Amino acid sequence: MHDEIKLDNPRLEEMDSFLKYIYEIKKSNPKIMITNSLVYREITRSGLKENDMNIDRSLISNQHLFPKWTERYMHHQGINVFCNPAWEYFLQFTNGDIYEDEFIKLYIPIDKEHLYEGANILFDFIESQNITHLSKISQEIRSDNIVVRLTKNDFANAQKIIDFVNNNTYLKEGLNKTNPFTPTYKGIGLMQEKGISYNNEISLIISNYILRSYNDNKEDVNINDFLDYFSKHCYKEEVQEIFRSYLKDKKNELDSSQKLNLLVEAMAATYKNMDSIKQDGHLKNHLLEILVLLQIIHTEKI
Repeated sequence: MHDEIKLDNPRLEEMDSFLKYIYEIKKSNPKIMITNSLVYREITRSGLKENDMNIDRSLISNQHLFPKWTERYMHHQGINVFCNPAWEYFLQFTNGDIYEDEFIKLYIPIDKEHLYEGANILFDFIESQNITHLSKISQEIRSDNIVVRLTKNDFANAQKIIDFVNNNTYLKEGLNKTNPFTPTYKGIGLMQEKGISYNNEISLIISNYILRSYNDNKEDVNINDFLDYFSKHCYKEEVQEIFRSYLKDKKNELDSSQKLNLLVEAMAATYKNMDSIKQDGHLKNHLLEILVLLQIIHTEKI
């Protein structure tokens, strides 16, 4: 990821809740196959508001907006809006061509109430900046219903678009959450891809993890166990890179064990230095007790 972009903290609790939700489906309905497509459908629902889904939790169609957008942008010079008959599920918004295999992808999910005008505001801005992009809107309200693709090194425009969304009251009001497994920057999904469907790949790994856990008769699943499974069973390097960058798995950042080690060392140094200064005896004993506990915790972590 670009040095100037620091991804948001991973939403580990939400990931944990999602995994437990899928596992409960399997435990309550043993005959149901937890397939990649089932998990993917739930991924697309994640983060939606209640009125963004039908009563039966099916996704609400917004295909009736496709002709309106096509007509609105018909005479715009800086953006081309069309629906490819071979890819009818998406309406495409483009300006220029992106020939590289690698590109930046932004997920900007907008709710039902704000979708039409929100998309107009977003793509009017992108057009005004003359940004090269290949974008699309799905025909259903979902947690990744607007996707903007930029050239692979165009982080400047990625930041420009993300800042615009966050500073526009209407867009901010209508913004849904991405699913918790998607890396975000200032609340907007952001990743570098090479033509894969990241959500589909994550769905496949989750479905396999749930199936393995069920076959192993596990009482429950959790995010730590999933992360261990992911590290051993995710064989696509690109997916590994995206997810690990989200988890802050970087050489220039300390992991929890390293941070705990530094804390233990700092506490030990403080304890030793207390002999050279006048300190209350009870305080020193209390510090010693804390130091012992930290050392025990550190040993267990390692």
